[in-house]
Amino acid sequence: MRASFFVLILLILLLASCLEKRPEGILKEDQVTKLLTDVHMLDGYLQTLPIDSSQKVIDTLYRQLLSHYGLDSVAFERNLDYYYADPVLTEKIYTNIQKQLSDAERDFNRADSLRYAVERDSLNRVAHFQRLVDIKLNLWTFHPDSNFRFDYEGYKESVYRPSGLGYLWRRTELIPLDAPKAIVADSVQVKNQPVETTEAR
Repeated sequence: MRASFFVLILLILLLASCLEKRPEGILKEDQVTKLLTDVHMLDGYLQTLPIDSSQKVIDTLYRQLLSHYGLDSVAFERNLDYYYADPVLTEKIYTNIQKQLSDAERDFNRADSLRYAVERDSLNRVAHFQRLVDIKLNLWTFHPDSNFRFDYEGYKESVYRPSGLGYLWRRTELIPLDAPKAIVADSVQVKNQPVETTEAR
């Protein structure tokens, strides 16, 4: 009988502890997890700055971050004390923080890879068109046997003089084709815009 009484008391105390409300000003567990994740990310950003630059912005950035969660420095310390008092809950929170940081890093790397792929493809297109330009220029103005380059006037002379038609050399009005200009491609993709047309009046 006495043992049953003690078991009942323990169950009541356990139930009361489960139903205990958070003190006023204490964030929910998921909010604290998100807050501490943002704190770690902000710490990482500040470490990339020169020391003198980080000292200029550290107070402002932390104040803005805490304000986003409705806290000041004193309320932030109260939240840490509340959750750090429970080692099991603290370990759970930091496990979730580590997962969120890993997910954020993976998303950043994926986006960075896509940006690099677009830039790489654009540069490859530019190089391709430039090679086409070089091929056309070399087609008429380059002798591979002699490694001698000459202009269009030199080309006309080489054609007319050996054929005995040198007197036509200065009289010809043949005009060479203009070499295509290299197309400078954008490093980012741009959607095609509809072409506006005007009706004939």
